[in-house]
Order: sequence, then C-alpha cells, then structure tokens
Amino acid sequence: MADYERVPVPLYGEHEKGDILRQLDCLLDNPHFSHSKRFPSFLRFIVQEELEGRGNRLKERTLGIEVFGRHAGYDTASDPIVRVTAAEIRKRIAQYYQNTDNLDNLRLVPTFPVSSGPKPPRPRQLLHPPNRRSPCP
Repeated sequence: MADYERVPVPLYGEHEKGDILRQLDCLLDNPHFSHSKRFPSFLRFIVQEELEGRGNRLKERTLGIEVFGRHAGYDTASDPIVRVTAAEIRKRIAQYYQNTDNLDNLRLVPTFPVSSGPKPPRPRQLLHPPNRRSPCP
C-alpha cells in the first residue's frame, strides 16, 4: 500500500461535520434506532470514521471487529452480522425520512456496499433546501 493511501483524508469541513453529527443524533434519538444497541453503534462508527477521513478503510471484517467485537479471524461468510445490520439500518433510515416531517433537514444517506466487496460504507449528505436547516423534527 502506498503511503498516500494510509493518510486519512478529511472530506468535510468543521461546519459540515457539525451538521452531520447533529443529524446523526436526530436519527439515533428516533425510536427506529433508540431501542437498539447494535444499530446506533454501527451507524455512529461509520459516520465518525467517514468524517475523520478513514471511510475508505472500512471493510466488513473491520466493522465486525470494531463494532461487534468479533475476533480478528472471524469468518464473514458464516457470520453475516455486518451485512444484516447494514440492511436493517438502510431500512430504518428510509422509514425515518418517510415517516417524519424532515424535508428541510440535512439527510444522511449512507451506502453500505459491504456485501458486494471491499468497498467502504460512505455517508453522503443531501440538503433540502440548502438554505434552511432545522433541529430534529
């Protein structure tokens, strides 16, 4: 691996990070997430890693070890916890935005291609509308 690949590359300014973290808190305070231990820790971990410029390092095995406490040699093929959790989080985020009056907030739209290879999950942001942001609905 080349040296430039090991250096975290921040993709967000401090203001954007604050907005993303506030929206993450809104999501995690919602009953879709607040009644679970697994979903908030997974989502917070991937968002934090992305905000710190380390999103490209996230792999299924890394998430299994760091978030779910699996041992370093665990078999990702026989233990689908990362893929199952990612799918459930996708569903819950969609429900959150569908069932709330949240159209004027920053939206976190993480993608989790962990089931299709070593690509990292990447939170992306969409602003609706870009000139107005309100706290949690």
